[in-house]
Amino acid sequence: MRLIPKKSRVNPTIWLNFTLFDVVMMFLLMVVAFFIGMSNFKYKWAVLLGYVGISIMLFFPSGDERAYNDIVYMLRYASSRKKFVKNNKRCDVSKLIPFTSIEPVGIINYEDYFGAVLSVNSIEFALLDEFEQNRRISAFATSLNSLGEMTTIQIVKIDRPINYDDVGANVYDNLETARAFGTDKAKIAILESRLSQIDAMNNVEKQYRPYYYIVIYENNKDLLLRQVDVMRAGLDRAGLSAEMLQAQDVAVFFKYCYSRNFDEREIENVSIEDYADYVKPDKMKFTSSACVCDVCHIRLSSYGWECLGCRDIQY
Repeated sequence: MRLIPKKSRVNPTIWLNFTLFDVVMMFLLMVVAFFIGMSNFKYKWAVLLGYVGISIMLFFPSGDERAYNDIVYMLRYASSRKKFVKNNKRCDVSKLIPFTSIEPVGIINYEDYFGAVLSVNSIEFALLDEFEQNRRISAFATSLNSLGEMTTIQIVKIDRPINYDDVGANVYDNLETARAFGTDKAKIAILESRLSQIDAMNNVEKQYRPYYYIVIYENNKDLLLRQVDVMRAGLDRAGLSAEMLQAQDVAVFFKYCYSRNFDEREIENVSIEDYADYVKPDKMKFTSSACVCDVCHIRLSSYGWECLGCRDIQY
């Protein structure tokens, strides 16, 4: 089985695993240490010893980065706005969620650029033999390489509840037919029990499964639609069927990006002009390790400080 590495961006290094920025920082810290050593104030050697110790610790590895990156992220976090509210002039949620409208065909309008969402089916990759795995990986890589140089994409996984409305409607019709024709009570009881179970799974204890999406961004609508066709053709060669979501499905997709605490059927009562406002949470609050969207808590396990340190946050 082939494993696809998570990290695809490699930082250029000069010596061992130190980058150019690391070397420049070391030089500046050494200059400061030199001036401390040449000074004549009291306890300078104790200060120098503490300074050198702290400087060395700044270059300890912290995950894929240096420890000084965490300090920068914490400083940015301390100075960043952490609470956003819908329709608030100073801290509107729209600053985090920049799209302005969703067109009927499913194109997302970000004013300066456009986006489209592809729903992609899943396969049991681990069950394929090595040859087929290699073939599908090569086909998927080709589809990515076929995109434009300025095209941006995101691969998104969302856990959504399984909809049993059609199954429930079918059982309900069978139950009504059984009652109308005076079928034996045992069959009616079985159908009632089955309908109750389906209703519980559909509305009370929902059953979730993963759904996969690819979001494509372009500066031009026509070019965006061409890139969507290119991606769909490439995914088809990789054994993955895909379709572009229409406006209503795009709104539901965005809503699930921020919360599970809603009923996707309510989108039927929302006009297409209000989709952009509908999907945005009423309030968002960031802490050092989590993001709270309305009443939904999203845990930030690895990128909390970094995400909150960003100046231009977009989803």
